[in-house]
Amino acid sequence: MLDPRADAVEKAFRRLSDIKGEISDVFPNVTFVRVIVDGSVQNDLVYTLARNKSYFNTTALVPRETTRVKSEDTVDVVNGFIGAYPIFSWSYASRICRRSSISMAPSTAMSVMMR
Repeated sequence: MLDPRADAVEKAFRRLSDIKGEISDVFPNVTFVRVIVDGSVQNDLVYTLARNKSYFNTTALVPRETTRVKSEDTVDVVNGFIGAYPIFSWSYASRICRRSSISMAPSTAMSVMMR
């Protein structure tokens, strides 16, 4: 069972999975995130944010932007590390871990994450 602080962070990151459509363009293809919960490495939370780009077809070796269906793009949140060559990677020692709950709306996710 997760610590209540870690559970709050977990729920907030899961809400990022609700992001769909063109707003997902603010995310790099692969992002590694480490949330420092209480200062001990053993309790840190590690996630990968993976942006999924939708295409009409993928018959070309290098798909063009004209074949994109941006309204169907999504973001996956996965525990641990997946993917290679992340464009963005950060550690986050957060005040939110000191509170019992956290709220992160998908539309403001990046502004909250960048604080």
